[in-house]
Amino acid sequence: MHRGITALLTAVLLTACATHPKTIVSNPTIKRIAIIPATNPVWYSFENAAPPIGYPFQYWVNKLDSKNKAKVFNESVHSSQSAPPQ
Repeated sequence: MHRGITALLTAVLLTACATHPKTIVSNPTIKRIAIIPATNPVWYSFENAAPPIGYPFQYWVNKLDSKNKAKVFNESVHSSQSAPPQ
């Protein structure tokens, strides 16, 4: 049973690959290079976007918890960025 399915799938795969012509892609020509300075985001957010339908109390608990997690995370990111490298 498995050999039959394997043979059938192999035949289908080989015929599908044989019908696609090989395409020749030329190398792209670079005309302009944009220089974008690297900037760190000021504040990361972990807000819960679920609407307060059905469980409005849980929505507010999740929202406050997400804000607290975002505050803790951002404080740790900013403190590690301001610390001198060791």
